[in-house]
Amino acid sequence: MGWTVLPRPTYSPDLAPCNFHLFGPIKDPLQGCCFADRDELEHSVCEELCCVSKQFYVTGIQHLMQTWKKCTDYEGDLVEE
Repeated sequence: MGWTVLPRPTYSPDLAPCNFHLFGPIKDPLQGCCFADRDELEHSVCEELCCVSKQFYVTGIQHLMQTWKKCTDYEGDLVEE
């Protein structure tokens, strides 16, 4: 796909998975829903993922790469947006 795998920088809360671009928009529509089982949850998450545009993913990856660069430039210190 033409992607370069970047080495993992020193730990930074800016790169913690909970801050990743995707989680909020996927979590919000599912908030308050009750699922009968894991399969129902998985199906709902997959439906939400299919509704997201390709540009959304591109923007998220680009933002992650910019944050990664800032994090490595500051040697893992907190990066203020």
